[in-house]
Amino acid sequence: MRDLQQILERIAELASAGTPCVLATVVEAQGSVYRGAGTRMLIESLEKSTGVINGGCLEGDVREQAVAVLADGRPRLVCYDAYPEDDIVLGTGLGCRGLVRVFFQRLSTDEPAHPLEYLRASALGHSNAALATVFACDGMSGVQPGQCVAVADGLPERDDIGDGDLSAWVHAELDRQQRAERRSAMTRHCELGRGRASVLIETLRPPLYLVVCGGGDDADPVVRLAHQLGWRISVID
Repeated sequence: MRDLQQILERIAELASAGTPCVLATVVEAQGSVYRGAGTRMLIESLEKSTGVINGGCLEGDVREQAVAVLADGRPRLVCYDAYPEDDIVLGTGLGCRGLVRVFFQRLSTDEPAHPLEYLRASALGHSNAALATVFACDGMSGVQPGQCVAVADGLPERDDIGDGDLSAWVHAELDRQQRAERRSAMTRHCELGRGRASVLIETLRPPLYLVVCGGGDDADPVVRLAHQLGWRISVID
């Protein structure tokens, strides 16, 4: 939770300064990988980023891909496949046998009801939230990568998916995952008669709330650890 909070806080700072950035999101992970679907990294330049998506092995190439997205503004999906025995990425082995797909988006934080506001309402607020993002599509007219359905307590629903049948399928998947009442991120593939789409479906819950009774020396490490986890904390003494 803390890494997402730090990314959202940095996005707000960049938006205030009018500085463009790119959000890289792991939308699919298979096999042995460092981090799973829903992991994010915010890239400002080749030298500046927030968050880690693969333990340092992919981050150099991810920054280069993000700089290209900053330049042309077009979202892109990049697959890193480490299943082959001789896999080498930019001269460095990934250190695992798995596959990671990363979706890159240049952020337009000035648009109303931006999807990140729904994540913010949960990670930095008190709301339950859910976000479904299309990251690949084939044969579906009106559907583009980056379109999404987003819901959160206290915010109007956002749905800009350009296909009614796909939108209905996404809503059903969101409802199913929300009923699980836990934070999760899962990749789903929708097959319709006229095409297919791949969607990352995420449900978020507010950070845990910890009440520490007593402000002695033994409370300090507990509070520090809870803060590192992104929990909300009250100390009563």
